[in-house]
Amino acid sequence: SETVVTTFDAGLIPRDADYANGRVVVVVGGKLSFFTDDDGDPAQGFDGGGELRVVDVATGAVTTLPSSSLLFRRPRFSPDGSALVVEGYQYQVIGGNIVVSQVPDLYRVELP
Repeated sequence: SETVVTTFDAGLIPRDADYANGRVVVVVGGKLSFFTDDDGDPAQGFDGGGELRVVDVATGAVTTLPSSSLLFRRPRFSPDGSALVVEGYQYQVIGGNIVVSQVPDLYRVELP
């Protein structure tokens, strides 16, 4: 059966989930673009990454892993669950628009 682990505010689309040791990591928000497909239905286009959120499944507590210069995609827990390996994309805000690098680097992010 399915169980809701947590919900997010409108506009914070969760994606790229991974699970280990009672915790789920997801990417939320960030830089997403959408388009209308040939049938007139909305579809997700470019995903430039977002914030990392870690959810404790037992308590529902959500921790945001802050970064002032990176948006993230495809997080994966280390085998022992103490860290993440993620794609990180440098970004800047220019004239109110988020401009994301097209070239990612891999990062290790220690978990609290």
